[in-house]
Amino acid sequence: MFMGEFIHSIDKKNRIIVPVRFREELGDSFVITRGYDGCLYVFTNDGYKDFLDKNVGTYSINRPEARKLIRFFAATPCETDANGRIIIPESLRIHAKIEKDIISVGVNDHIEIWNKSLWEAYTTSEEFMGNEFAEGLEKAYGV
Repeated sequence: MFMGEFIHSIDKKNRIIVPVRFREELGDSFVITRGYDGCLYVFTNDGYKDFLDKNVGTYSINRPEARKLIRFFAATPCETDANGRIIIPESLRIHAKIEKDIISVGVNDHIEIWNKSLWEAYTTSEEFMGNEFAEGLEKAYGV
């Protein structure tokens, strides 16, 4: 299970450090893909397969919307270098608006990588902090 928040920066070669705690859980190879809300998702290989099975696998590729979703979550294989870094591909950097400071957040079965400013704005917003969110979950899912 991925937990914790780690602040770091992207270097001039588009590399970021994967925190040791996350590297131990990820193993030698893993994947990175676009995520919702303007972040990136990092999964173990098995975690990515589970994610696709639950979120994409139920849709027929005969439907244009399903093909868009499959393409949105197209993953890039990753391995850390000797210093625990990975390269963030340009298309993913653009998606997450990553320029300098980032935050890696453990979210149970995956890691989210955020532009630090966007993460701070998101987590202090009324939408994120409001009771309406919890009430909406309760109504929709009985949580």
